[in-house]
Amino acid sequence: MERRKRVRTTSIINHDDTKRQKRKIKISTNRSLKQNFTRFEDLSNEIIYEIFEFLDAFHSYQAFINLNIRFRNFVTYSNLPLKINISSITRTNFRDYYTNFIIPSQDRITSLYITNRFSYDLDISLHRILTKFIRLEILILENIDANYIDNILNDIISLSNLSSLVIITSDDVKDINHHLLQIFRLPSLKYCKLSLRNSSCYSSKQLPLTTNEYSPIQQLVIKHKIFISEIHTLLSYVPQLRYLSLDNLHKSNSDKWEGAISSAHNLTHLYVKLNNICFDDFEIFIKTFFNSIVVLHFSATNTDEYFNAKRWEQLILFSMPCLRIFNIYISARNNQSEFDEFKSLFWLQREWFFDSSSSGFYYGTTFYSTSPYRRKEFRLQYSTNKQTDFDVKMKKNENAVRHVRILNKEATDNCIYYFPNANELSVDSFYGHNSNEMIDNLDHIISLKNLTKLNILLHPYSFGRLIQLLLTTVNLVTLQLPRIFIHSNYYQAIQLSETFRLVSNRNIIRNLILESANDMDEVELLLNLCPRIQCFEINKCYRHAASIVRLLTWKSHTNNPYLISISIIVDNDINYLERLKKFSHQGNLFNQFTVKVQSNRVDLWR
Repeated sequence: MERRKRVRTTSIINHDDTKRQKRKIKISTNRSLKQNFTRFEDLSNEIIYEIFEFLDAFHSYQAFINLNIRFRNFVTYSNLPLKINISSITRTNFRDYYTNFIIPSQDRITSLYITNRFSYDLDISLHRILTKFIRLEILILENIDANYIDNILNDIISLSNLSSLVIITSDDVKDINHHLLQIFRLPSLKYCKLSLRNSSCYSSKQLPLTTNEYSPIQQLVIKHKIFISEIHTLLSYVPQLRYLSLDNLHKSNSDKWEGAISSAHNLTHLYVKLNNICFDDFEIFIKTFFNSIVVLHFSATNTDEYFNAKRWEQLILFSMPCLRIFNIYISARNNQSEFDEFKSLFWLQREWFFDSSSSGFYYGTTFYSTSPYRRKEFRLQYSTNKQTDFDVKMKKNENAVRHVRILNKEATDNCIYYFPNANELSVDSFYGHNSNEMIDNLDHIISLKNLTKLNILLHPYSFGRLIQLLLTTVNLVTLQLPRIFIHSNYYQAIQLSETFRLVSNRNIIRNLILESANDMDEVELLLNLCPRIQCFEINKCYRHAASIVRLLTWKSHTNNPYLISISIIVDNDINYLERLKKFSHQGNLFNQFTVKVQSNRVDLWR
């Protein structure tokens, strides 16, 4: 009995010991977890450097410059390359950023992106000290006044590392070809994108044909108007060119280029949008310059000539024998029904597939390629939801699509595609939709939570349905609308609704683009809907421009404290534009905003 008792006692003692050991282990583990819990300040230098690489330079500066000495040194004295973006930033923050960070770090800057119109006019503007950025590789200048370009291009010729250049002007350029010559002299440039506004008031000197001055450019994108007669001399400067995009190609009456000798033997990719160029001239254009291309993206509007399948076959067989990718988009006013010739063996063997649709508005018929080619933009229109020859290939391409454009309600019905990585959505019409049905349809096509940009392109649309959609697009940053369509009696009721308040409290929309505004109530409604807005752009303001400007600048101090920049195109109010222009010339502030007037465009910056 005693033995049994001892065994029992021993068992109890062992059980108690086990419980105590478990408690000790638990306590020890909790202590270990507390000891291993890491604050951001305790991270190693290597990890912090990696984190900084993912952050915008200005945000890093704001967040860490005053944290402690260690992080101040990280921000100001590290050797990490810097990417500077001057866009959504206040005047005060810009001056501080320029003085205390950019100037001390100028030898680290590898990328400079300027979109703020006002920053070019400042005495401390970055474009005035470009020669000091000796490591600069990428330079992007958007919304820049044309009168600054000449000095900038003269300065950056000394930057031996500059390989990428983008220039987009806000006004007309007097002599485009002069600036092209400056660009062709940049020693290391590989990529160049230009949108140099030109007007019939200015005529550029003809670009001379070169024989001994060549540019290393391999990719050239020209967004502004250019004539066929200019292509020959242009190509003579870029013998290494592989990729050419012409977004606005014209044919003038004085063009004499048919006898030109091709100088684009290395060019393999051509993107071209035609403006009033007939098929005869296009054939000569291809035969003369581009008989070695592998990829052709072609676009033309308001012409029936390019619906001729047999003519395309002959041009491709004899003048583009290396062509592997053919992407076409044509719009014409006359309805076309005979596209069967584009389904012949010639097209099927190359796996080039096409479709057509009748829109009922604008141009009557649209003819377009359906072959995916890993395209980043995909249009859902009319018959896209039907089973077609290329469905399997399109399914494989779904992950590559970043922008989905929906042209009508029928395009979303029973759509067989899903684009998981799309972050931009353009919708031509909400008309006729039930809100829940529309959102359900969209959710089967894209991930609404992934969207960062939403464009509503066609009116009328239901503002109530838009609110329902915004409730699900929680990561939306940019919203573009045609205008607000609400009866004046309902403005107050909409803003008192629970859905409106939820969207207003949760959304992170920072950029708002309104195609037109006629009333203060429309603008105020959007400001209340998007309290975190930073940039507000109105492309047409027909009435009440003065009242709308006052409202925007006043609201920036109350309900919309993050509002930094305002841009408005004012129509039919010349007197108000003149008053603002005089106001800006005197250097006065308008409710703490700097004012800039250019033609009928008004910009304000806080």
